Amino acid sequence: MAVSTRQNDQRSANTKKTTERVTLDMGGRALTLYRIKDGAKNSSPYWQCRCFIDGKSRQVSTKEENLSSAKEAAKQWYASLILKMEQGLPLKSDPRMLDSVAESYFQRCDELVKKKRRHKNYTRDKRTRYKNYLHPFLGQDRVHEIATKRINEWLKWRNKQRLKTSELLTSELKKEIEVLRAILNEAISEGVLESQPSYPPSIRLETMSVKKPTNRIYFNAEEFKLLIETATSRAQEAKELALNPPPKGGNYKKIYHDRLYLYYYLNFLAYTGMRPEEAQRVRLKDIHIHIKQPLKTPFGGTYFQIRLPYQPPDPYKDQYLTVDVKGKRKDRKIVAKEALVPIFEHFKKSIVAQGLNAEDRIFAHSPYTGLNSLLGSIDLKIDNMGRKRDAKSLRHYYIMQSLADGIDIYQLSQHCDVSPDVIRNHYAAHMPSEQFKAQLISNPVNDLL
Repeated sequence: MAVSTRQNDQRSANTKKTTERVTLDMGGRALTLYRIKDGAKNSSPYWQCRCFIDGKSRQVSTKEENLSSAKEAAKQWYASLILKMEQGLPLKSDPRMLDSVAESYFQRCDELVKKKRRHKNYTRDKRTRYKNYLHPFLGQDRVHEIATKRINEWLKWRNKQRLKTSELLTSELKKEIEVLRAILNEAISEGVLESQPSYPPSIRLETMSVKKPTNRIYFNAEEFKLLIETATSRAQEAKELALNPPPKGGNYKKIYHDRLYLYYYLNFLAYTGMRPEEAQRVRLKDIHIHIKQPLKTPFGGTYFQIRLPYQPPDPYKDQYLTVDVKGKRKDRKIVAKEALVPIFEHFKKSIVAQGLNAEDRIFAHSPYTGLNSLLGSIDLKIDNMGRKRDAKSLRHYYIMQSLADGIDIYQLSQHCDVSPDVIRNHYAAHMPSEQFKAQLISNPVNDLL
């Protein structure tokens, strides 16, 4: 709200003729906007804002020609000064100071968040680490003064700062060093630093991990079979109750729908290997069924599968299913296991028939409660190492089973949108021999060697 300041306006008559001025009331403090008119000396189309805070008069250009936009920019600038005071940060510092460069870096991070190129908590997490562990020791240093010796002094100081744990976590220290590197790279971009300093060898010792890469929380083949069988039987029980409801109780149709939804959800994750959040982005039109092409023989003909007389024909045997996925790192096309084809056909008859359109997501929500209830009923909620299983354990089952089936690590990494090193260190390195015992038993020793 603009406040009249004519009685306190001490400007000269000439100044009043050459400037426009508006004063805003910011909770008892005056925030002044002014602009030098055209034709005057040092004229500018932009509004300037000025306030008196922390014992000094502070001024900045709003870079706005429109008064309404200038007011909003001035309020945001004033709010940033108040926030810095509350956080104990300097309001204005040398551009070579680490605090000043850090603020410039965080503004760049904010722009990435606004453009949705980073997670909404991206800047917040970096600010927290800087405020707690870098600013108190290095904040008032000029960036060119942050050399090997100074970083080593910070590391010794950092080892004494404990909030929750008795030991400094390696993963947290790595993230703090990443923030420091990023801020110094910002200083290089702004021209106040020539190059990154040499980091002390002690940092390598502090950040080395002696722990082996952990394996993922997955289901083995027997556990997955039990999971699917139980989900099927629970859905069948709910169906019978929905068709023949008992005198007491009710809402059996919803229970049947929820359990059937869970059954499809489990199979979809287990036979595609996608992440749960990726499955929730899949639309009906993203799923395609294809016909397998017969293999060509060396003589120009085709191979045909010979069926024994007593084997019933399988209408889905020559079909496979692909899914267009909006992934975590990139968009990709997934080729599902052939067992998913009949399940998807049944899904279309039961769920899609209820009015699901091509643009609709097939799994609009995660059946978190139903999955917990199912896992608890068969004692699979906790694995043998005391860790909780969830929907992502089905993705881990897919990867472990694919490795046991002999799929190449690189091909699997492309399919699942992860690094080959992740597949190698967190899955292949922890495969129990039971998963490939058939190959161990049947293959000759020379083949294994």
